[in-house]
Amino acid sequence: MLETNEFFESVIDGLRNKKTVVFCGAGISINSQVPQVFDLVEFILESLEAEEKEKEAIFSYDFDEGKKFIKKMNMPFEAFMSLLQESSDIEMLLDVFDGKDPNPNHYFLAKLLKAGNISAICTTNFDGLIEKALRLVGMMEGRDFKLISDDLGTIDWDDEIPKVIKIHGSISNKKRLGTTLREVAGKTFVQPRFDIIKRLFSEGSHENVLVLGYSCSDVFDISPQIEALNSPFKKILFVQHDLKATSCFPIKEEKEKNPFRKFKEGWRFYCKTDDLVERSWGALSKSEPLMPEIHEDHKETFGNHDWRKFIKKWLDGAETKSGNSAKHNILGMILSSLSQYEMALKRFDLAVNSAPNDLVKAICLGNLGNTYSSKSDFETALNILDEAIDISGKLENKKRELASHKGSKGAIFLKMGNFRAAVDELEFALTIAKEIGNGGLKENFSYFLALAYRNLGLYQEAMDYAQQSLDTADEYGRLHNQVAFLAFLGNVHLERGQYADAIDFINRAYSICENLGDLSGQENQMANLGNICRELQMLDKATEFHQKALKFSRDRDDNKGIQTHIANLASVKNHRGQISYMNALQKLKNASSKDENKELNSQNELKEGQILLRKAKEYFEEAINDYDEALEKAKDLKDLKGQIAHLQNVGGILNMRGQMAKMIGDEQDAKQQFHKAQEKLMKVIETAKEIEARFELANCYGNIGNLYFYMEEYEKSIESCQEAINLCRNDGADNKNKKIETVEYKRCEVNALGNMANSQLSLGKNNEGIELLKRAKIIFQEIGDFQSKQTCINNLKAIYGQMGKEIDFDLESNIESKDDNDLNGEKKKQIEGLVNLAKAYAKLGVSEKIKELIAMAETIYVTIDDENFKVFSRKEFENAKNISTSNN
Repeated sequence: MLETNEFFESVIDGLRNKKTVVFCGAGISINSQVPQVFDLVEFILESLEAEEKEKEAIFSYDFDEGKKFIKKMNMPFEAFMSLLQESSDIEMLLDVFDGKDPNPNHYFLAKLLKAGNISAICTTNFDGLIEKALRLVGMMEGRDFKLISDDLGTIDWDDEIPKVIKIHGSISNKKRLGTTLREVAGKTFVQPRFDIIKRLFSEGSHENVLVLGYSCSDVFDISPQIEALNSPFKKILFVQHDLKATSCFPIKEEKEKNPFRKFKEGWRFYCKTDDLVERSWGALSKSEPLMPEIHEDHKETFGNHDWRKFIKKWLDGAETKSGNSAKHNILGMILSSLSQYEMALKRFDLAVNSAPNDLVKAICLGNLGNTYSSKSDFETALNILDEAIDISGKLENKKRELASHKGSKGAIFLKMGNFRAAVDELEFALTIAKEIGNGGLKENFSYFLALAYRNLGLYQEAMDYAQQSLDTADEYGRLHNQVAFLAFLGNVHLERGQYADAIDFINRAYSICENLGDLSGQENQMANLGNICRELQMLDKATEFHQKALKFSRDRDDNKGIQTHIANLASVKNHRGQISYMNALQKLKNASSKDENKELNSQNELKEGQILLRKAKEYFEEAINDYDEALEKAKDLKDLKGQIAHLQNVGGILNMRGQMAKMIGDEQDAKQQFHKAQEKLMKVIETAKEIEARFELANCYGNIGNLYFYMEEYEKSIESCQEAINLCRNDGADNKNKKIETVEYKRCEVNALGNMANSQLSLGKNNEGIELLKRAKIIFQEIGDFQSKQTCINNLKAIYGQMGKEIDFDLESNIESKDDNDLNGEKKKQIEGLVNLAKAYAKLGVSEKIKELIAMAETIYVTIDDENFKVFSRKEFENAKNISTSNN
């Protein structure tokens, strides 16, 4: 622990030797009557006539480590201000941040800058008190110091003129300040802002950063960017204002609200900030007083800044436009964002009923409908939005409101899984957004359309709309949104088996996150890369990526992320187990062959097969343990869908364990494993019914059907599979819940058809099994899964052969081939897939697989009857080889 005098000397020495820059927050302006967050928010809520229970929803109370009673806001302040901005014009309200007179903190910083003790002041504050203090001590903006508050990307760090950097903007430019509030509330990372953070805390020529009046509460913005920095780190001298105590601790030791945990050098000093300011200035200038004479004439007005009057003016302005509905609507927005839906609905109802005109009524109806949507009452939400659309459609020059309501309706259909209806609404909304030139709406509606088309299996349309969103985000410089759209495109390419393109998009997303210091984004892209590597059978690499993602989550105490990444690691172990099991089956099959000349080889194959079985069992056990850990996290988070997913996965592994035991003749163990699997899957059904998770329920019935098949309970298997198929088709549903035709549901249906076919064949009902496989083959054709389609054909051929009906099979195959008649098309798809796979391995630095894949592609290539395609393919072969060579 550092002694008090040593800390003072450290601060003074750094200032005297001109090795320090200053980073300051709202705490330095409190004595100038700039309101503290709690005072400001409480007065706003009182002005809005919020009820006590509504205030209690916005604030919470806790004890800190010292058992002191502390008050907290349940949302970041920037998010609160952004909601006010969304529902009203807050220009007058922003004047609360324009304090009247500088206090000793501001003069201290101004005189340090004037004397050359510091070269830069960076502040998160909106007020103009530092600039005012600089002018009062005789410094002229532009000549003696540079003020940077708007275009943060224009800073010339080599310019020796002292700088005052207002990293969140200034009250002097309210329009830009409003944009900053939206950026911070939306977790939008801005590159120039992060560049300043890197310069201050890592890269500049200074040695120390003196931190004053900073609460580390901006969890959407500065704090995560500081946490994202890597060595080297500056020495941090953090002054924590405390009226009662004086103490000093290493900067990395603070557990709460501490973005400096990675910093090796620095101290957090608890003291009265005024004492540090006076002592430091006294040591640096023994004769000159800190407060200038000019201020002595105005002592009676010092700090006399009546910020409450600006709140009254703001609210008067809102009520002039929206009448009594203004207060209700604003409170409803705040409460809805905190998931306090019942209280929000009450406020929005009052807002609708007191709306002074149709425009205000339509806006309030939109908010009311969106809140019903948030609480999953979709039918009510749609009815209310239809009313809002009807009113908006009759208003002249109010197309934005109409687009917004149509877009909200489309978003509800997305949640309901009615993707075709979502497309209709969203395309209408997007057309209006483009017509009125609203970039934000264009970006959102294009992305929603991408999601809808992806769920419909129309991948090209999905990618086209996602690219539109990406282009719009790029045009407006919304880097954080670009990350989301790039990741979406990467995952769509992954689903299509276009691994090289998937890697490109995910790497682009990761690069933006890394430059922005967005740790959460980096974590997500690591997980995406891990998923790609798993699909490419690069399981060591997949594990490495998922472990890195898990570390990101653990470092940030993100339990949701921890749950996800543990489950991802479990899936890799499950994959390893399945590969070991399949290899074991092949070894044991080889060992059972009756070739006397290969008796020694058979013994070796038997031994290797047994080793692989043990290895598979170990992998499966490790995967189950990981899924169980993820399940506990899901329970803590009350994440029922997460619980369903983990239970399903464990049930699947236990089913596989039962199959293994059965295969080696251990009937007792097989029975135990199958029983455990049944317990897990029945729990899934119970939970899925509880939350009306239709797809999860259908998927589970299909999995139970598979389990019953291996338990040789074929009638039960058929019954469960039929239940899955009914859910996928939504048989007997009314118009409100019509069939959902998505790739996800089709895959679920086709898996159930396959399991049912196996059970019918096991019961000797070959004709029924054949019909089911034919239905499965058609669905595989629809979703473009030609490999599975071919497996269906092979199975059908084998069944026809066992029945002695090869001629019937050949006849049907000839008819089908005439219908398809596109052998070249199939071959082209195979070549494109192999080349894409080769390029993906090359991008990940695994060159040994590339020659093998290209050789396989070239074998098919020589049989293609299309010269243009052959020229294209040859270029692609060479491209893949070149990537491999450059990586080596």
